[in-house]
Amino acid sequence: MLWQILNNIGFNEKESKIYLALLETSAQPASVVARQSGINRTTTYLTLEDLLKKGIVNRFERKSIQYFEAVDPKQIINILENQKIDLEEKKNYLKKQIPKLESIAQTDSTKPRVSYFEGFEAIMNLYADSLNGDHKEIFSFLRFDKIPPRIVDYLEKYYLPKRLEKEIFVKIISSKPKEDAIWMDKEHQAKHLREIKCYDLDLPIQIEMFIYGDKMSFICLDENQPFGIQIKNKTIIESIKGIQELLWKIL
Repeated sequence: MLWQILNNIGFNEKESKIYLALLETSAQPASVVARQSGINRTTTYLTLEDLLKKGIVNRFERKSIQYFEAVDPKQIINILENQKIDLEEKKNYLKKQIPKLESIAQTDSTKPRVSYFEGFEAIMNLYADSLNGDHKEIFSFLRFDKIPPRIVDYLEKYYLPKRLEKEIFVKIISSKPKEDAIWMDKEHQAKHLREIKCYDLDLPIQIEMFIYGDKMSFICLDENQPFGIQIKNKTIIESIKGIQELLWKIL
C-alpha cells in the first residue's frame, strides 16, 4: 500500500491516507478529503491542521470555502532536511541541559531504581542507553539465534556503528552455534570490538541481559511485543558483574 511508504518516513496512517487522497484529487475541501480518504470529518480536520503545521499540505480559500492541497512529494525531502537540522539543534541544546535534569533525578544509590520499557521504539531506546556514560565495557548474556530480525537490523545499522564510534567493548556469553557463524570468527569479533564465549547447553533463554556502568537491563526478545526492564543500583550491579565475571573465567 502507498500509505506505508509515507509511514516509513514518519507519517502516521491517517496522515498518509489524507496526503495521498489530496495528491490523487488535487485541491479539495476537507469534507471531500474525508470522504476520499475514508476518515471521519472531525479526524480529517484535525489531521489536516497537523499536516499544515508540518508543511505537508497548503490551504487557500475560494468562494468562502477552504481548500487543501498536497505539496509536491519532492518538497517532503526539504521538509525532512529542515526537521533534521531542527532535531540536531534540539539535541545539542538538550546535551547542555542534561546536568541540570540529572541533578533532580533520584540520587539515593541504596534504593534500586527500576524502569519498564514496552514496544519496539522503547526497546531501541533501552539499547541506546547502554552507550551513554563514560564506561568502556558492556557485559552481555544472550542467544544470537533468539534475536528477532527486526532487532538485529536495528543493532547492525544503528547501534553497532555508534558503539564502535565510542569504542565500547562488549563481552558476550552465548550458546554455542549449531553451525558455523560469522560472529564467532576471531577477526570478526576484533573488528566489532567484542569477545564471545560460548556454553554448550540448550538453555531456555529468551532474553538478553546486559550490564554497563551502574545499570543492568533485561530485554524480552519477542518480535511482536518486546519489553524490557532496567535496574539501576550499585550493589545489585556489582554483584551481577561478579557472577558474570566468574562465568567468564570458567568458560
